[in-house]
Amino acid sequence: MPEANAGIQNMGGMDPFAFQSNDQNRETITRKVSHVGLFSASAVVLGMVNFPFPLAPFLQFDLGFIPVLIGTFKFGPTFGVITLTLFSALFELLFGRGVLIGPLMHIAAGICFIIPASAIYNSSKNRSTAVKALIAGSICQTLGMIPLNWVATMIPYPYGIKGVLPMGLTYYLLVIVPMFNCILSTLNAVITFHLYKKLSLYLR
Repeated sequence: MPEANAGIQNMGGMDPFAFQSNDQNRETITRKVSHVGLFSASAVVLGMVNFPFPLAPFLQFDLGFIPVLIGTFKFGPTFGVITLTLFSALFELLFGRGVLIGPLMHIAAGICFIIPASAIYNSSKNRSTAVKALIAGSICQTLGMIPLNWVATMIPYPYGIKGVLPMGLTYYLLVIVPMFNCILSTLNAVITFHLYKKLSLYLR
């Protein structure tokens, strides 16, 4: 249609449908940013529901990772990591003790869960795949936090931590750390599994 082409040329060669596409892109970005804020705020609120691990009271169980995990399953791993990072930063800012290692380890634990879980779930989004994804994420967090905790203790305490960990480093790394992360990741996985399908219907 020469007339239509001439019209577009008269507009400086710009396709009028490009404006609509740009508006849709801006709307999508705005929606995603609002979702990040909503999920991060929800994580902070649930993060306040916490209780100590009896064998090592300085380790805290909390429910803050559940919104992060739900967001990861719905919107992908990038969304999950951004939400996790924002949640950890906000929680440290509001309730932290000024020790940077805490939020860093929190982010590391979440990433250990998010990456394998989202990779498996995105391959086929159904109930059985979700179970496999949550199990894989729990295992990766449980095992991955052992060497990461070793690094975290060696950097600030290169000459030993007997005064900090009376139980000893070996017992802490091989018993306390995997036990804590196994319980925490399993708790998050079970709750997420029961909530995700119900909540995902209202998310887009």
